[in-house]
Amino acid sequence: MGNTIPDKVRRRLRREIDAFADGSGNLTYADACDRNAVEIPDLTAVVDRQERLDWGTVKLRSDRLALGLLELGIMRPDVVMIHLPRDRAVSDPARL
Repeated sequence: MGNTIPDKVRRRLRREIDAFADGSGNLTYADACDRNAVEIPDLTAVVDRQERLDWGTVKLRSDRLALGLLELGIMRPDVVMIHLPRDRAVSDPARL
């Protein structure tokens, strides 16, 4: 699929972005990430100065971070704050 978003997916994403912005949506960012990883896994999701990540990679790295937190004994409703420098460590939980 590359970086071409089908029109149907593009319209749905636009509606969801608008719902996030005005607080009217029920979908969480995690829900959107999970679905995008399935529907458009090769589409670029995040770009920084060092790399470009597609939705599949974002999902994989998010899941790894979540698993690491669970292995530390962190569970709902625990609150976690992560403060990282603005560099590659943010997108690479293995470096945490």
